[in-house]
Amino acid sequence: MNQIKTEYCTIKSHWGNRQVRFLIAGSGPIIFLLHQSPKSADEYRPQIEEWSKDFTIIAPDTPGYGDSDVLETDKVTIEKIAQANIELADTLNIKEFGLYGFHTGAIISIAMGHHYPDRVKAIACNGVFGFDR
Repeated sequence: MNQIKTEYCTIKSHWGNRQVRFLIAGSGPIIFLLHQSPKSADEYRPQIEEWSKDFTIIAPDTPGYGDSDVLETDKVTIEKIAQANIELADTLNIKEFGLYGFHTGAIISIAMGHHYPDRVKAIACNGVFGFDR
């Protein structure tokens, strides 16, 4: 069994320096797990234990949740959170990855795939929802 490690990094981001907490385990192709709000990456511990047998799993806390700093902006949008996750991937020197998202994490995953198709190689989503403005 792969040990799940809790790591922190400081990102020099579009919104200034901010701390990001993430869980990491395994080896192989990289999959980011994006959690629902208002939770943290800790909700994915059972999946990380299982999936890290075949993949490198990285589960960040969404900005402002868990132990990750908020985005210093007047209005946080899904697109800004997607960009913040790309900044984490850049900081970790990860060029290509898959995504799994649940509820809010699913919407963020879709936005990442839409805005960064050269980076996102696969997406799996659970509990996708949408609002009509």
